Amino acid sequence: MNFFGKRLVLIYAVMLFWILIGVLGLFFETNFFDLSVYFLSLTGFVGTYVFSESVRRSTATGIFQPGSSSRREVMVYLSMLLWVILGVFSIVNQKELTQMAAYFGALTPFVAAAILGETYKKEEIDAKMGVGSQKIFKKEEPPAYPPYPPSNGEEFPES
Repeated sequence: MNFFGKRLVLIYAVMLFWILIGVLGLFFETNFFDLSVYFLSLTGFVGTYVFSESVRRSTATGIFQPGSSSRREVMVYLSMLLWVILGVFSIVNQKELTQMAAYFGALTPFVAAAILGETYKKEEIDAKMGVGSQKIFKKEEPPAYPPYPPSNGEEFPES
């Protein structure tokens, strides 16, 4: 799978689940409107990961390759695995998919915040620099010249 990037592998995995869960929904006579709403609940996780991987590519290997995986990738795949398990359970037992969609929709901001947090500032940086440290991303302020008001009674220099 070296010729596929991490984003593309995730997109293909979602498309595969979309097909397989759709076939399962046909078999169990699932309401496809409800099923589409359930699929929409996954887009927040996937979209956030695709965006974050576009902004800052992780140096870790992919989750399906030997080696360490990025936290962002592990989080999105664990969320997706839970999403698939609960979706299949809901279809097979003819439960309300819209309620499951609301459940995953409520989880989206937390997972998205964690993924975006890892994108902009890794936890290792927090541990190394001290929690809450802004040394890396601190914007340099221009020096205040002249000090306001002038402390020695001088006039402001003309620009």
